[in-house]
Amino acid sequence: MQPPGKGWEVLEKLKSDEKLTGVKSAKEGLADMELLFGYLDVMGVLDKVRSGSQSAQVPQLTTRELHRCRST
Repeated sequence: MQPPGKGWEVLEKLKSDEKLTGVKSAKEGLADMELLFGYLDVMGVLDKVRSGSQSAQVPQLTTRELHRCRST
């Protein structure tokens, strides 16, 4: 069960969008976001993450690092 919070709420809203989840790469991206949010939550920093165009690069870099870790 996921804890309540804005990040999780946004993710659940995105996951409920049938048009978005109908695209394979978008669905994979949402799964990556869920994994990222889980890690950020465990580290206690999920509430510090902001969304928006200026902060979009930080999650992309973090997700890239997660992919690198998962593939080794």
